[in-house]
Amino acid sequence: MSYENWHFGGTLCEVPNNILIELEEFFAYFTQRTPDQLGDTYKQWYVQTSNINDNIDATFIHWKDENILDNTKRFFSRYVTRICRFRLSLLNEGNEVDYHTKHVLPRIHIPLNKCVSTMVIKDENGYENFLPLEYGKAYFTNVTKLHKVVGDLNNARKNAFFCFTDFVDVDAKLKYCR
Repeated sequence: MSYENWHFGGTLCEVPNNILIELEEFFAYFTQRTPDQLGDTYKQWYVQTSNINDNIDATFIHWKDENILDNTKRFFSRYVTRICRFRLSLLNEGNEVDYHTKHVLPRIHIPLNKCVSTMVIKDENGYENFLPLEYGKAYFTNVTKLHKVVGDLNNARKNAFFCFTDFVDVDAKLKYCR
C-alpha cells in the first residue's frame, strides 16, 4: 500500500486514563533497561523485535512479552490494523530529532508527559505542517514523508509510538487520506 496520498497527520483520539497509566507505568519500567538506540539527546527502546536484520517498519512483529500492554493494544485496535514496531522514546529537553524519512508505515504517537513538543512534516510541495503533540491524546502521523520532532525547551519528551498498516474505521481513513 502506498501512503503518499495520506494527509500529514492529526489528532486520532483522546486516550483514556487507564491506557495512559498503563503506558506511563510501562515506560517507567521498560526504560530502566539499556536503550536499543542511543544518542546524545535521543533514546529509543524497542518493545517489539525482529528476526530480520533490517530497519524496515513492517518487520518489527515480535513482542518482547506477548502479554504486555494488552489494554493499549485492544484500545488502539479499534482505530488501526496490525500494530507493529511499538517503541518508547525519550528526547532530552531543548533538543530535536532532525528531518529524516526512512519509514515505510505511518504511526500513532502517544505523548506520555506534559511537555511542549511538535511533529513537523513536509508535504509533497515542501510545506511544513506543524502538529503540536499534547499529553492525553493520540496522533496519526504520516512519517513516510520527511519529518522531524521539535522538543520542549524545559522538559524531556516521553513518548510511545507504533506503526500500523491501515485504519479500521472508514471515516477515519477518509479524514486522513486524500
